[in-house]
Amino acid sequence: MDSTLPARLDSIARIAIAEGAAPGASIAVGRYGRLVHLRGYGTLDYSQGSPAVDPSTIYDLASLTKVVATTTAAMILEEAGKLDLSKPVSSYVPELNAPDKAAITVRMLLTHSGGLEAYAPLYRTARGMAEYLKEINARPLAYPPGTQTVYSDWDMVLMQAVIERIAGMSLEHYTDGHVVAPLRLNDTQFRPDTNDRVLRRRIAPTIADSLRGGPLQWCTTPTRGPWAESPGTPACSPPRATSPCSLRRFSTAAPSTASASSRRSRSHAGRRVRESA
Repeated sequence: MDSTLPARLDSIARIAIAEGAAPGASIAVGRYGRLVHLRGYGTLDYSQGSPAVDPSTIYDLASLTKVVATTTAAMILEEAGKLDLSKPVSSYVPELNAPDKAAITVRMLLTHSGGLEAYAPLYRTARGMAEYLKEINARPLAYPPGTQTVYSDWDMVLMQAVIERIAGMSLEHYTDGHVVAPLRLNDTQFRPDTNDRVLRRRIAPTIADSLRGGPLQWCTTPTRGPWAESPGTPACSPPRATSPCSLRRFSTAAPSTASASSRRSRSHAGRRVRESA
């Protein structure tokens, strides 16, 4: 590793904070499975007396939830033989029954190539997963499935539905049991308990976002998406929150955990077959 990297990262972070890009930041760098840089900078917010950021500060993962939770859960189910990436999404989520959606496969959801539009303000009227599925099914495709790659939130909304139908539980509970617990990602959770004053001082507030109904402080309450039955009421699974320490552990250990989970599932399946023979 370049010996000047820590100093360069320190400089970048401190300049960004001084110029008002953010009140604080936490940076973790891994190389060949080793942690080579882990440091916090600045404070949680701009208020006087705000706690300093450190490696245990908890941030809203936002769309990284799609990688840490959704994609990882899908790969564990695929390795266990429970999810077929080549199957149409409608085979797992029959509500997606519009003729133009018939060719969309699970693999296309994971690669953002299913033809779904990049964005639409469904949160203005839709509440809960059922209404989101209805809206996504009814809206026209932006392009023929498999012909382009266009990042779309709806891919991951559908992927969440697929996972939950197979697992028989919420994405939140499935990833808690198959990803968070095995990897000991102690800081990784949905809806951190902000009634815990000690924990609350570790959580960085989320910026005000008018599209999400106003400030989303402490990344605990979803106000749009299939996670909100009504504004501010959690339904399914809002974005994850985690610390750099937990995220670093996930990035270095997740592949082996997924494989181990798959091996256990296949072993159990094989034993059931032998016992029934």
